[in-house]
Amino acid sequence: MSRWLYTFLLVAVGVGGCSGPRSDRSGPTTQPMHDATWYEDAWRRVSAFDDAERPRSARDVVTEIYRAASDDGTEGQLVRALVYRLRYDIAVGDVDINGVVGDLDAHADSLGVVAAAVLRSVKGEALQQYLAANRYRLYNRTAVAGDGDATDIETWDIRKLASAILDAYRESIAEVNELAAAPADTFSVLLDEHPEYRRLRPSMLDLLAHRTLDALSNSELGLSEPEVPFVVSADEHLVSTNEFALLDIEPAGAPSVEAEVLRLFQALVRSHQFDADPSALVHTELRRLRYVRDQRLGLDGSKYLDALDRLLTDTPNPADGDAASDGAVSARADIQYAVAEELDRQGASYSPLESSRFKWSRRDAVETCRLVAEAYPATEGATNCRALDGRIRQQELQVESEGVLIPDEASLVRVVFRNVAALNIRAYRIDEPDARSWMLLNRRDQEAAVDA
Repeated sequence: MSRWLYTFLLVAVGVGGCSGPRSDRSGPTTQPMHDATWYEDAWRRVSAFDDAERPRSARDVVTEIYRAASDDGTEGQLVRALVYRLRYDIAVGDVDINGVVGDLDAHADSLGVVAAAVLRSVKGEALQQYLAANRYRLYNRTAVAGDGDATDIETWDIRKLASAILDAYRESIAEVNELAAAPADTFSVLLDEHPEYRRLRPSMLDLLAHRTLDALSNSELGLSEPEVPFVVSADEHLVSTNEFALLDIEPAGAPSVEAEVLRLFQALVRSHQFDADPSALVHTELRRLRYVRDQRLGLDGSKYLDALDRLLTDTPNPADGDAASDGAVSARADIQYAVAEELDRQGASYSPLESSRFKWSRRDAVETCRLVAEAYPATEGATNCRALDGRIRQQELQVESEGVLIPDEASLVRVVFRNVAALNIRAYRIDEPDARSWMLLNRRDQEAAVDA
């Protein structure tokens, strides 16, 4: 068995015993024979064996849960048990990548729409982890004529594997309407990675679509450019939310990953466009705007800042008397933190010897952070702003002399500083052994030696 990472199996899938929307193939359901208390006790036993590093015992309990969930028809428990069973099979060395993917496919074909979508997404991540752990071997493998052994993943070249990864993620979001209607609590996927994900990604479409966006944005998957490339345009794709929702995003030539990403953003925007709580919409829009900015490498940031300003204007403001929820307050803080972050990014490119452009960008970033911290002190955006303010105010000093100094001739010293009001430099003559000893000292000991 190839050694590869299985972090995807640490994701808790299906905390509750609920079942998602079922397809026609799911068949009739019966009254569950095991109640929520039974499942809670069983998972506590799994956790105890996990803490004791006894994967075989944990797997035995998970197998019990899997059989019970199969009998009860509780898809949440079934999917969670399946994922954990695979995790422990791998821990004891009883399965390889072909076994993992085969098991996920077999169950996805027999479960309801939402449960199957979760397993497709887990399949994509499993293949992605396999690629990451076998990168060197795969990059040195040539493509096999034809399809080779289409069933043996360990014989695939990297292009075939990358294609399978993306196909799995795409299949996970194929049923947009049903996923948008299913609350994220139907299956808990990645909710524990972020304290506010239940608010920011409230539907199964949110959870699975953002995972798919991560995959589509991964340059390692080697997506080829079409002959007629799709151009991400600041003028066209940094527009307001309502304008973006109405855009016709179609590549002129062959299918384009950039167009696919934007269409997926568009599906998310449309699903939250009229939500009372703007949290999920703003979360998606901030990611969409950052994506367009990053695709347009020559963009100076002003159009991106304009787009953030439009988004802020469209978000309810309690200071203006709008009926704003806690979600709206947090959303406004997140938008303004994005503004401060961009101003800081611009300030980092300030070059005083070339022009005064962006000279005051970091000052403006600090002021924006102050306003956010005062207006929305309890939000995550305010927390991020306080951290950014601390980074901007942090002192920085680098002194570098020329490598070779000629006696009795002037030499140059390069000084890079930030937030330093004054600088005093003293030069000491030391011999070569002392110089070597000096280089071995840490900074605190060097300062003590200078002050002595």
